[in-house]
Amino acid sequence: MQKENMKFEEAMDALEEITARLETGALALDDAIGAYEEACRLIKICNERLEVAEKKVRLLTPVSEGEADMTDFRGNDEN
Repeated sequence: MQKENMKFEEAMDALEEITARLETGALALDDAIGAYEEACRLIKICNERLEVAEKKVRLLTPVSEGEADMTDFRGNDEN
């Protein structure tokens, strides 16, 4: 599957596999760097998918009588 069409869950699974390989410490330096670069691409895909999901949640959050609330859905957890 092409990375552009990769679903969030698929990217996360691939990222977890890469993380597990990197954590073993058994990869040669060049292989570890390649794995790290791939992980960075997967993180970008995950972030893009999350941004799209966030926008959808913001649009679909009901306020009253069919209106949508366009405020940030994260709440006040930013202390």
